[in-house]
Amino acid sequence: MTILITGSKGITARRLTALLHPQFPVLVASRSAPSDQTLPAQVQFDWANESTFENPFEHPVARESPISAVYIVAPMGAEEVLAGELAFLDLAIKHGVRRFVLLSASSIPEGGPFMGQVHEKLRKLGVEWAVLRPTWFMENFSEQQHLKPIRDENKIYTAAGDGKIPFCSADDIAAVAFHALTATESPNRELFILGLELLTYDQVAELLTGALGKEIKHEKLDPEDLVKRLVKFGAPEAAARGLAQMDIAISQGSEERTSGDVLNTLGRQPKSLAEYINENLQGRLVKMHMDDKAPTAWYTPLLKQPVRLHSSRDPGVCKLTPERCAYKSRYWVFWYEADHVFALPTVYFFLAAIALFAVGRFASACAPKSVTRRSPWRRAVSGLRYCAYKTWRLGGRTSQSLGSYLLLGVGVVFFAAMTLGPRPYYWPTDAKYGNSPPLATRTGWMALACMPFVLLLGAKANVVTALTGVSHEKLNVWHNWVSWAMFVLALIHTFPFIIYHRDVPHDLHKTFVTGGVWITGVIALVAQAWLTFMSISWIRNKFYEFFKATHFFFAVVFIVFFFIHCGFTLSSWDYFIAGMSLYSACLLFAFVNTYFRHGIGHAAQIRCETPHSLRISVATKSAWKPGQHVFLRFITSGAHSLTAHPLTICSLPNRDQKTNCGGEMVFFVQPRDGLTGRLAALATKQPNRSVSVMLEGPYGGMPTRWYQGFDHTLLVAGGSGCGFTLALIESWLRAGETLGGERHLEVVLATRDPEMRIWYMEELQRLAERQSLQGKTELPGVTVSFCETHDQSIISSSGSSSSSGDEEKKSARRDVRHADGSSTIASLFGVCFSRGRPDTRAAVGRLASKHDATVGVAVCGPSSMVYDVGAAAAEAQLRIAQGRPGATELYLHKEAFSY
Repeated sequence: MTILITGSKGITARRLTALLHPQFPVLVASRSAPSDQTLPAQVQFDWANESTFENPFEHPVARESPISAVYIVAPMGAEEVLAGELAFLDLAIKHGVRRFVLLSASSIPEGGPFMGQVHEKLRKLGVEWAVLRPTWFMENFSEQQHLKPIRDENKIYTAAGDGKIPFCSADDIAAVAFHALTATESPNRELFILGLELLTYDQVAELLTGALGKEIKHEKLDPEDLVKRLVKFGAPEAAARGLAQMDIAISQGSEERTSGDVLNTLGRQPKSLAEYINENLQGRLVKMHMDDKAPTAWYTPLLKQPVRLHSSRDPGVCKLTPERCAYKSRYWVFWYEADHVFALPTVYFFLAAIALFAVGRFASACAPKSVTRRSPWRRAVSGLRYCAYKTWRLGGRTSQSLGSYLLLGVGVVFFAAMTLGPRPYYWPTDAKYGNSPPLATRTGWMALACMPFVLLLGAKANVVTALTGVSHEKLNVWHNWVSWAMFVLALIHTFPFIIYHRDVPHDLHKTFVTGGVWITGVIALVAQAWLTFMSISWIRNKFYEFFKATHFFFAVVFIVFFFIHCGFTLSSWDYFIAGMSLYSACLLFAFVNTYFRHGIGHAAQIRCETPHSLRISVATKSAWKPGQHVFLRFITSGAHSLTAHPLTICSLPNRDQKTNCGGEMVFFVQPRDGLTGRLAALATKQPNRSVSVMLEGPYGGMPTRWYQGFDHTLLVAGGSGCGFTLALIESWLRAGETLGGERHLEVVLATRDPEMRIWYMEELQRLAERQSLQGKTELPGVTVSFCETHDQSIISSSGSSSSSGDEEKKSARRDVRHADGSSTIASLFGVCFSRGRPDTRAAVGRLASKHDATVGVAVCGPSSMVYDVGAAAAEAQLRIAQGRPGATELYLHKEAFSY
């Protein structure tokens, strides 16, 4: 049944409308034509014009759901308005209205003037009724007659002397009206809406002084001076004299009374004036009004004053009934402990996952051989490796591993349980439990707890890598996934507040204008959305240079505004301190690596080996290991100087028994757009061009298990990833001096570049010279297979059009000889050439079938190649776990990128 609210633009009617809608059908009436889009169904209605009285009952809303209750609010002082009210009561009853709730005043008794007459008629009609008799509104200080003198003169003008008033809040009036209109049983009596405290205007001035930080005085006037003042500022003389008479009555004690009606109706105590000031004045509404020159939206201090590290956990005295106090203080919904209940378990969840991998790494590294050689251990390890290696190929893209999805599933279950498990999601409407819906509170704290781990997982040098051995580039997957979890939690945190503010446009506009928490939250959410969506792989890869240039900026915006948004609530800033401390330590480590370990005086020599391959070499005294990469920042590359680019090292340090460090870092890169295209253009114009460069790293590399050696080692690479194998080949040769037993090395290379074999064979020749392999004609157990997928006609056409400057490359293609000239590098390394793509699955399967052998496989290339090798390795893990004949161990290291 529909509820009709008159005086829809009044202080209490607006609040009542927000409480009723959309839970109940509501029709709001006002003298002006319907125009406010923020309100529900509207109708024109004027107490002084009886021709408008039928409008509510003819409205489509009332036709569909007849009006059953009316909230009566009317201006005082006009006889025609009073006559209209009395006439409307009779008309409404004829239309079937059963219940009326009248807004009167504490100073107007039944049978008294104006509302007192309506009060008397309601009681005598025999309908369901309630008369609300509130005292003076607290809103008079923030929205009504006292606002301007407080703002402009720091004064309150009254003729009330030292009379006391139990000031009440319009929120309490609306809540009591809501109950009177919707309760199953009608009150059928008058309800006094009075505050708990009897305060003089002098005491009110003291409270405002403390809240506003400047002295507010109560100016006591005689009644005639008050009338003159009110008339001077535009009040009709009759209204001014009416207000003066009310003040005289106050000075004589007319308002010195209290009532338990609010407590009995709502189950809680009425709001105190101090509470109202804290919620609506201190640092917010009145401060805006105090400064005429202040902007309408950005005047507000973004942080509450004074700034502290933690806000208080003292909830104060609960003014609800004991049952409701216990309800709002339960473990899962108590606001003042929400950080402990939701944020700390989120931290523990992430720490438990990190600890799990750290323990696994420690167990793998420290377990004695007597344990690791046993079948149960190997079968258990193979089961875990199967989860790590198993992926799927969908739509030309390779998914993450089965193990990643299992761990992701655990995370989804955890966050879903923490978000949706505790009830309620929203506070009940029977009392004022708090301003933050429980669903918003819990998700906000969980999102905040994710933030330090998002920062940590995004750092190149980080504690997680140190503990688990998982390189930072692989942790980037979790950096992305945890960022998505944080973003989804942030959205769930936001939407309940929008739903909670039922009068969305009006209330949200008010919160934006009067509160920095909404502004900072929205800015942080927009920046977070940018970071999250731009990190989607296909978007990031398509706009990588733009992504790199904007990512740090939006990250700073997000952190700064998120920090301000949290506003030292409980322990919120502790998470920023922890996150920024860890991330700063990571940056400091990277800084030390760049400036103190490597220095800043490096120069990179760049040369185009082929149109599809760029060689970059940097002389350094630093140490590194096979498979590692460094970040290069090219100082003379314009805007690219602002970002560092990861490149895999394709060489090893010089062989020095004491230091094992120093030498030439070599990188092979396929020129593309952006930095690599710019460098290739420079190298084309000026071969062996020297470019200033800064080094950061090295990072990543092969795991400890790789250096322990295998009976059979398989290196698979494609495209520019072929350079990745050079350091591993040299490392394998060096390890042969310390590792006993028969070992085999098989290298499979796939390339579309017809000239890739040239520079690769040259690098093998340099490698042979460094390893002092002169005089040897072959390396037992070593084979290198080139699988070339280019069109054969490309070689012919390129050969016929080559300039004289290509003679050196053509000579190299004919014969790349070893240093002593007695044999070719091809025979030394068992090089062979073939056409077409290599069958990498078969290669892995063949080695996996070797009886009682250990097999190590490393793959670096396009995602399709990595997938094929990973699929074969996963199948091998299943075979080992099931105890079937073949290799006793197959270890896989993989890196993926495009051709």
